[in-house]
Amino acid sequence: MLLYIGKLLSAIATPLDLVILALAIAVFSRRRALRTAAALAALPVLLCGSERFSKILLRTLEEPYTGTSVGSAASAQAIVVLGGYLRFESAVPRPIEIGGAGDRLLCAAELYRAGKAPVILLSGGNVPFLSSAGVPPEAATASGILEEWGIPSSAILIEGRSGNTHENAELSYRILSEKGITRVLLVTSARHMRRASGSFRQTGLTVIPFAADFLGQSETPDLLLSLIPNASALVDSGSAIKEWSGLLVYRLRGWTR
Repeated sequence: MLLYIGKLLSAIATPLDLVILALAIAVFSRRRALRTAAALAALPVLLCGSERFSKILLRTLEEPYTGTSVGSAASAQAIVVLGGYLRFESAVPRPIEIGGAGDRLLCAAELYRAGKAPVILLSGGNVPFLSSAGVPPEAATASGILEEWGIPSSAILIEGRSGNTHENAELSYRILSEKGITRVLLVTSARHMRRASGSFRQTGLTVIPFAADFLGQSETPDLLLSLIPNASALVDSGSAIKEWSGLLVYRLRGWTR
């Protein structure tokens, strides 16, 4: 239940939902209040829907992790990859698709081939109310993809029960500690790295962040075009706001450093 509530709260903490709420209030308000509510509704759309503003929001999360390449990455005992990059589409001929965050998995394979660690731990299960029955854990499916890319099965560990970042850290730690692993290269999306690395450090692991899937490091050079609202920028702004909200909740609960 707590997991469901957490996912629900994060899902509604977006600019679009704030617009809908403001407009709903306007419907039941007097004329002056209606105008105020309409203005409040327009503001987050105009602001969060601009590419320039959305990139600024994303960079506040991503910029601490922009300087590391595969070649310059430090060595560790294991590479830990957090899930969230696969889509399961049962109604199409190719039921497993790699989503936009698939860069996480690619980075892990590149780090392994570069000799940065001898083992890859894939962390990520399925959230029951977000996944169809019978769908295998994401980490188990991802292991097959890594093997197709030439990573030996003996170098892959699977944590397939976690449903959020806190569980990623706790359940991964149990697997790693059994093998005497204390130093890891952590791979996740750049905007997620602050919360994820703090959660893994909270377990006592030594964490070397390796960020993937950067979204905020490029933008339309034309100022006017970058200020015109669009759906993609609105999604990016919502993603950044949700991540800052998640970081606040995790710190309040003592789940991250």
